[in-house]
Amino acid sequence: MGNRYGFYADSASTPAARSTPVVPHDSNELANIPKAIYVGTAGDIVGRLIDDTADRTFKGLAIGYHPLRFKLIKAAGTTAADIVALD
Repeated sequence: MGNRYGFYADSASTPAARSTPVVPHDSNELANIPKAIYVGTAGDIVGRLIDDTADRTFKGLAIGYHPLRFKLIKAAGTTAADIVALD
């Protein structure tokens, strides 16, 4: 099976090609900045987006795809679970 999108340059707006489980941590940033996240269990996420300098609380994220480019997802205060980074 071939990659029918393989001729597109990779960018923040192209479909994700990898998924990585997210283990929230209060100081360790994500290994790679994802294009988006998938939330498997609804709840809040406390974290920092790629250009933020302070933590933000994203309240009541529903199950599903969220085009948010987190560099840090904190354990403290995060109630969402089964989070997957998509890049």
